Amino acid sequence: MRSIKSLKDITLPIPENAYPSPYDWRDEIIYSLIVDRFSDGNEKERPLYDPEKHKNNALKDDGGAKWAAEGLKWQGGTFKGIKSKLDYLRKLGITALWLSPVFRQRKITAENEKYGEVNFHGYSIQNFLDTDPHFGTKEELRDLVKSAHKKGIRIILDIVHNHTGNNWYYKGYESPELLGESPDFRLEEREFGGWRSERHDGQIKDEEDGVWPVEFQNPDWYWRKGSIKNWDTYPDFIEGDFFVSKSLKHANPEVLDALIKIYRYWMWYTDCDGFRIDAAKHVGIDASTKFCNAIREYAELIGKKNFLLMGEVAGSEDLAKQFLANATEAGLSAILDINGPPRSLEKVIKGFEHPFSLYTYYTAKSNLPLASHREIGKYHVSILDDHDQVWRYPEEGKARFSADNPFWQQTVLATGFQMCSLGIPAIYYGTEQNFDGKGGKPHFDRWIRECMFGGEFGAMRTKGVHFFNENNPTYKQISKLCEIRKKEPALRYGRQYFRKISWDGRNFVWPGAKQVIAWSRILAGEEIIAAINTNAEESMTFCINIEKDLHAADSVWEALFSNCSEEDRQDKFISEQHEGYASVKITLSPCSMIIIKRKS
Repeated sequence: MRSIKSLKDITLPIPENAYPSPYDWRDEIIYSLIVDRFSDGNEKERPLYDPEKHKNNALKDDGGAKWAAEGLKWQGGTFKGIKSKLDYLRKLGITALWLSPVFRQRKITAENEKYGEVNFHGYSIQNFLDTDPHFGTKEELRDLVKSAHKKGIRIILDIVHNHTGNNWYYKGYESPELLGESPDFRLEEREFGGWRSERHDGQIKDEEDGVWPVEFQNPDWYWRKGSIKNWDTYPDFIEGDFFVSKSLKHANPEVLDALIKIYRYWMWYTDCDGFRIDAAKHVGIDASTKFCNAIREYAELIGKKNFLLMGEVAGSEDLAKQFLANATEAGLSAILDINGPPRSLEKVIKGFEHPFSLYTYYTAKSNLPLASHREIGKYHVSILDDHDQVWRYPEEGKARFSADNPFWQQTVLATGFQMCSLGIPAIYYGTEQNFDGKGGKPHFDRWIRECMFGGEFGAMRTKGVHFFNENNPTYKQISKLCEIRKKEPALRYGRQYFRKISWDGRNFVWPGAKQVIAWSRILAGEEIIAAINTNAEESMTFCINIEKDLHAADSVWEALFSNCSEEDRQDKFISEQHEGYASVKITLSPCSMIIIKRKS
């Protein structure tokens, strides 16, 4: 297909058979991946990872210097590679794939690599109307979407509407040595220098120079005020550049109209099912709402009546609530829970923190004005690991949940919490294989963006081995949890109540750190109970409060899921009623989870 150079060349006919939206996104289980790091489709040419043979094999020759350097370079994942792994994902239980941005990035030259410009992740767009050749063609992307749909898997594209890549420079920053540098934010506009090209002459002469489509070659379409320094303070976080990526001036209606037309085009061309909207916070609520309204209207026109608009609102919990409030006013469909919740989930599951730090995110106070034990699940996408980890403080570096963790079962427990709690669950690639990436500056994002397919920057500090192991115990148990969520409406739509526990069957208290966390999901009188032993060393026998009015005395309950040891395993439970309360008695092994339901 010929390259589109101008928005004037785009027409958007109404497709005859658009793939329908889900009735409710809580029915879906999302899997997020970085296209460059997931699969190149050639795994049959490489051995499957064996921890006894392969772990740390990339460190043997030079201590890992080459491996670490490769973490900043393109590794070779493709659309065709993802297509080859659809069955792996379907068996895991995935119903929606969130792809990292697929659009054309700046061409990487020796200078780019020398001066630290990294763009394999896809967030530094040079051409909004083409896919990056590292990944494949537009036609191959469209074929991936079509193939996924045939297997019942939806596709969510990660889009960037806040900024373009580092496609031009400020006056005084034209030197290649300053490629990774930018002036600090100030209130006054700075002078435009020129467009980036390999010739360093500031001119656009071909499609690899500057930025495309041609409409974006207008310096007045950018704020031109330097890089953000105060990430939660207006006007810095709205009008400042995203590091060296250049912020677009959304206050100009022509800019917003152009972005709307671009992403309507990708909806039409690919038949995708939703957008994950990058850096929504930095666009601002007003511009974000206008953009989302326009995208939603087009989605409805072409027959996608529940097109997902999933927003990234990083940093401020209060600002996230404001964006969440707009979900009721045709803004975002949902926000990613990327601030406090994953941090608390990790610490509670590992026994490092009191459960109240996690419980608080499920209260009315945390979700106004969408406060409901049930409805707030529509508006939250829950995560454990992710590609950014904005919730970790910079001095901590970046680390996956399984980093330095001898208890692999805890990954299952944390994912189990996602599957049984309010929200739309999202699994980050490699979590199901216990990826353990960890590292600090510089470019510390690389450590949590490992290769799954066996490139030079393989997970577990490897090279040349792949990780698509369907017999991995973590993969198998997460697959079972996904299956249970799909079968049980109460786990998707039910009201959620955290439960007190009792050690003697009479005195019920809220649990502390390294104890059992338990909760109920209730839908139209049906109650499902989930409980997790966050103690990695001790078994625990306890009673859980249940709804007395819903269950007869001596009701029989059965386990839908249990990863207890054989010694502690139970498959049937009998509830007891006492004056004023009812309970079920359970034993959980260290690092184990159970899900129970009353037999009909």
